[in-house]
Amino acid sequence: MMRRYFFIAEKLEDIENVESSMKMQGFADNQYHVLSNDDSNAEKRQLHDVSSIFKQDVVHSAEMGAMVGAGVAVFIILLAWLAGWTSGAFGWAPFVALALLAFCFCTWEGAFLGIQIPNRQFRRFNRVLQEGKHVFFVDLDEHQLKRFEPVMRWHPELKEAGADIGWPRWLQRSSHNVKEMVKTLP
Repeated sequence: MMRRYFFIAEKLEDIENVESSMKMQGFADNQYHVLSNDDSNAEKRQLHDVSSIFKQDVVHSAEMGAMVGAGVAVFIILLAWLAGWTSGAFGWAPFVALALLAFCFCTWEGAFLGIQIPNRQFRRFNRVLQEGKHVFFVDLDEHQLKRFEPVMRWHPELKEAGADIGWPRWLQRSSHNVKEMVKTLP
């Protein structure tokens, strides 16, 4: 599991300089991102901004919904079995279908609720973003931290703002490999 490190910047230009330094140090593009209320300016500077779906809590809420849905599905299957309803003409089919439908509905409802709230990892930066500042974050392995520390020493204009759990390493690598493959396609 990678660790996510957060930094606060006054100007997008500062983040642009850090991203340039990170490229020179060999970090993959999908390891660092900028969270800003000034998306159009970040896009003009070609910064790696956070996509809108990840600004909301869709993924986490969908996971929570899936857990609830799994519980409901197990309850439906157990109830049908214990009540003896599966010995009828239709057998297990309607109850498995109902359990699957309940699971999908709960997952969908969780994602729908997540669209309405900010990402749990980014909520703590709401005030900072409203002040017109920007949040830069980077996902790093332990062995990459030694290569990253000099980059941050070169850019003292970014202020440390904490750490959290980042992407799984396999997901970061897969994302990078897909982007590289797409670049090579005609």
